[in-house]
Amino acid sequence: MRKAHPIYAEGTFELILKNHPQVFAYLRKSDTKQVLVLTNLSRKPCQVDLPTRVANKNWRLLSTNEDQATVEKRIWMQPYDACVFETIG
Repeated sequence: MRKAHPIYAEGTFELILKNHPQVFAYLRKSDTKQVLVLTNLSRKPCQVDLPTRVANKNWRLLSTNEDQATVEKRIWMQPYDACVFETIG
């Protein structure tokens, strides 16, 4: 994925949800694109409440271990679930 999407190596990093006990979540940003990565590091399902500034963007799913995923203000994640999204437009 790093070769297909240089933003992972070249973009800036912003940790979001710094105090969530189960989820590691961050944004990678370039001048033209943003990528949102959400990972549930727990064996328990969990609820993720994204900051409004993140949830209100138009996102396209790049990768997940589930059948589908969308970015909303509140997201439910399964155990060890991971989702990668990129901005549209």
